[in-house]
Amino acid sequence: MHIPLPITQQINKKYCLLPKLSTEQQERIHSKDHIVLLDTGINANHPAFKNSQLTLIDFTYPQGGCRDDIGHGTHSAGILVGHDKDGFHGLIPDKPLIIAKVMGRCLSKQQKFNAILQALTWCLKHASLIIMPLGSMANHPKIAHVVKQLSLRSIPIFAAAGNYGHDKLLFPAILPDVFAISACDNQGKVLPECYQAESDHYVIPGYNIESTGLTHWHIHSGSSQACVIAAGLTIHNYLKK
Repeated sequence: MHIPLPITQQINKKYCLLPKLSTEQQERIHSKDHIVLLDTGINANHPAFKNSQLTLIDFTYPQGGCRDDIGHGTHSAGILVGHDKDGFHGLIPDKPLIIAKVMGRCLSKQQKFNAILQALTWCLKHASLIIMPLGSMANHPKIAHVVKQLSLRSIPIFAAAGNYGHDKLLFPAILPDVFAISACDNQGKVLPECYQAESDHYVIPGYNIESTGLTHWHIHSGSSQACVIAAGLTIHNYLKK
């Protein structure tokens, strides 16, 4: 049976120029392991999560148990904490991960907005680092306000810059208190669909990343994958110090 390569072997680290965390932000991720992934939930039954330390919180349907009906969140979680005895492993497989479901196939834009706002508000008291491989063309002042409060508490936020063209930077990546992550291939060339207009963002390999899916394994490319990889590598590097 086919098993993907470890994430570290799928990317060219030569092009992983990561954000530098402030002293206060470093202290955050050293003091507690409350890494929070805001995404579409997770297929927690995937064998690669058998030994993962997962906490599931559903901000869309509290009774739903974080079930992923899209696959995006499962792919993201695998990049971080997936682990298969036959070779595949994510970037921080031994670290606890909080899965915060904020997106779903049948949710309206308003429901997604409400879920993200609730999740980020919850993060004010519980998160040490936030990963948001998602974004919107619309600006949401209430979310921007909470992001500012998170920044004042030195809680790093990684967000996808977007796959809507080279000159369209998504919200909340557009906010000054967020690390905006775009994607390149393993030769360092920015993916044509990804944001690349300004210098105030980071470009990380995010092309043909194979990770966990709703069924077996799936390959995806884009700034979402790059965002998760950037966060995972940053956590790994700073926790080594």
